[in-house]
Amino acid sequence: MAIRKPLVLTNGEIEQLQSGDTIDVQPDSYNATFTSTVIAGEPVYIDGASSVDQAQATAGGTSEVAGLAAEAVTAASTGAVIFNGTVTLTTLEWDAVAGTTGGLTAGTKYYLSDAAAGRIVDQASIPTTATRYVVELGEALDATDLLLMIRRRIKL
Repeated sequence: MAIRKPLVLTNGEIEQLQSGDTIDVQPDSYNATFTSTVIAGEPVYIDGASSVDQAQATAGGTSEVAGLAAEAVTAASTGAVIFNGTVTLTTLEWDAVAGTTGGLTAGTKYYLSDAAAGRIVDQASIPTTATRYVVELGEALDATDLLLMIRRRIKL
């Protein structure tokens, strides 16, 4: 079996990964102004030009998840929204967002909550009421890491 170097983009050009270089595997994110005060890990939706607010699975607009807040942000302030990759938070931060104790459960899929804005739930608590939305957010790799893979919402 041959050993191969991965291809990377450098200033728009494709080249082999050079010896000593590393590949950036940080989650993909963007900055936005937060309409409400949020805590790290809260799912958000786009509510205006460059602004986001807490997502909730109760309406079409608020269930269109754009990502998770990377950190706690006060209302009218700018912060990062992670939309792809692994989101790493402390077990206490996940407990606040998911209503758990001890963080996330490895192998468990997490969804947007319909009971409270900006919260996530496991499969046992996904929305089941007509007119609600089911939005899969990702799967826990362990107690502190969520592999974020936001799926299209499904209206019940």
